[in-house]
Amino acid sequence: MTTINGKALVNDSKPLDRVYSNGQLVYGRNYILDTANPKTQTSNGGDNQDLYDEAKFFKSLDQWGKSDIKYIISFDWKLKDSLANDMNLLVIFNQSPWQNFTTIIPANKLNGHVEIIVSLWDTMISAKPTSLTFRINSQMVSGNTITYSNLFMKSGTITTDWTPAPEDYI
Repeated sequence: MTTINGKALVNDSKPLDRVYSNGQLVYGRNYILDTANPKTQTSNGGDNQDLYDEAKFFKSLDQWGKSDIKYIISFDWKLKDSLANDMNLLVIFNQSPWQNFTTIIPANKLNGHVEIIVSLWDTMISAKPTSLTFRINSQMVSGNTITYSNLFMKSGTITTDWTPAPEDYI
């Protein structure tokens, strides 16, 4: 029987480092659930607009996060309409002390890919966040949308192709 014990995917008492389903890598491990479904954020024209709790972790960060290793958060983005000016986009852990990472969505571009290398704070891990929040931190015209897809958070700094969390298949 295959189970997830919080640290590894286990089959017949043996930990697995990779699992394929119909030829697709499904375990490598993406820490975020339901990433096969894109998430869309619609602007109201103001600053500090949040897409809250849409990138849920498989377990709270205190159960798997470590401050002595690096992680990569990556995703694709697509705008309905291009921006007149560069836009700050924050990726934020959903608990105080609100550890966050800023990336720039460039003007005059409709889509792109983001990769953010992160180190976790001990205080962030002990706060037990359960998801990430996306924040538009500079104005985007009201009614414009940004869609996030292929969201992936994993241990290490080497970029790999997107895979879903194993819980999304098992």
